[in-house]
Amino acid sequence: MKFTALIHKTHGEFASIESFNETGMFEVCTHSLPDPIPEDLSIELLKGYYDQHGLIIKGIDNLEIKRYDFFEEGTIGADIRNKLSPIKNLLTLLTIYKEQKHAMDWDHKEYFENKIIELIEECKESVTYLSELL
Repeated sequence: MKFTALIHKTHGEFASIESFNETGMFEVCTHSLPDPIPEDLSIELLKGYYDQHGLIIKGIDNLEIKRYDFFEEGTIGADIRNKLSPIKNLLTLLTIYKEQKHAMDWDHKEYFENKIIELIEECKESVTYLSELL
């Protein structure tokens, strides 16, 4: 899952814009946890919104927007293990084929070769996925 959040440039912490009174003055507050905002929001749009309504934000120039990928705990490890399975299977199949190909009849050799080609394609997909994962 992806999310977007305001970040205080100076402090490097998550930030939000808060109003503590009815004066129309807003302040930037920092937090240890993010306050997700719409993905397509930009600082320019944010400034334009508050300017349009005559609202003042103290410290808005210290804000930036960052986009993050959020992963549930433990899911990346499981995902990596799943994507490594075709590679492990290919290595096992190649080892068996190498050791026993001289004793195989033509049908078994052809079966192994087709399986190897099939696993090579799965490995290509796994490697592409893993290289783009993080």
